[in-house]
Amino acid sequence: MALVTTAEVCDANPQLIMSGELRALQPVFQIYGRRQVFSGPVVTLKVFEDNVLVREFLEEKGNGRVLVVDGGGSLRCAILGGNPVVQAQNNGWAGIVVNGCIRDVDEINGCDIGVRALASHPMKANKKGIGEKHVPITIAGTRISDGEWLYADTDALFAVQILKTLVTSILFQKPSFMSDLDTQIPGAFDPFADASADDSGAGAKEYVHIRIQQRNGRKSLTTVQGLKKEFSYNKILKDLKKEFCCNGTVVQDPELGQVIQLQGDQRKNASTFLVQAGIVKKEHIKIHGF
Repeated sequence: MALVTTAEVCDANPQLIMSGELRALQPVFQIYGRRQVFSGPVVTLKVFEDNVLVREFLEEKGNGRVLVVDGGGSLRCAILGGNPVVQAQNNGWAGIVVNGCIRDVDEINGCDIGVRALASHPMKANKKGIGEKHVPITIAGTRISDGEWLYADTDALFAVQILKTLVTSILFQKPSFMSDLDTQIPGAFDPFADASADDSGAGAKEYVHIRIQQRNGRKSLTTVQGLKKEFSYNKILKDLKKEFCCNGTVVQDPELGQVIQLQGDQRKNASTFLVQAGIVKKEHIKIHGF
C-alpha cells in the first residue's frame, strides 16, 4: 500500500490540477510487475510496433528513471517482453509505462519493477529501430514531456512538471511526505537540498528553512523551521508581526517540531529580520519556493 497515494496528492493540489502542472492519466493501463508503487524522472520514447529502441533504452543504467513509451496504442503485437524487463530491473529502472502491449506476463510479474501496459499479446514486434527519443508524447489523454516526473500506485498514474513544486505544495499538509517518499523510492533525493553545499559529516551546518506554500489557489503561507531551541518562537513571531504587519501563528508539528506560519509570502521579510536580529547568519538560511 502506498504511504503517499495519488488520491492524497490530487486532493491536496487542486491548483496544480487546474494549471495543468499535475495531470492524471486516463485509467486504461493494467498493472504488472512486483513494484505496484513507483516514481521517477520520465524518459520518453515514441515507436509503433517496433521494440528496438525500447530494448536499447533499458540496456542503459536507469538511475531510478521511468521509461514512458508511446506505442501508438497498438493491440496487434507486444513491444515489451520478459528479457528487457529483467534487464531494466537489473539496471535500476524504477518503472516502464507502455501505451501498447507486452508479453511474457508471468516473467514480468516476477520482476522487482513497476510496469503498466494496455494489455498482453503473444506476437513479437518488428526490429527496424524506427522511433523518436526524448520527444513530447500524448498517452491516455495526457501530454508528457521528457524530464517530467511520473508517479504510479494502484489507483492511478500522474505526471507533474516539477517534483519540487509538488513536494512543496503538500509538505506541510502531510509532514511525513518526504520520509514516505524516500520509503517508497529508495534513495529519493531531497528537492529542497542545495547541491552546492556539503552538509554531511562532522561539523555539518544547521540550517533555518523558510518555505512558501500555496493554499486554495491564491492564498499562500510562509513557514520558518529549524531555529535553535534557545530562541523563543513566540517572541520571534511577535516581532515579525510588529515589524511587517503580518498575521501568523506558532504550531507544533509532529515531524518538524515548532514551526512559525506567516500569512502571505513573507520569505524575504522573515530572512531579513532573522539576520538583522542576529538570530541566524545569512549563509545558514535556505529559502525555498515553487
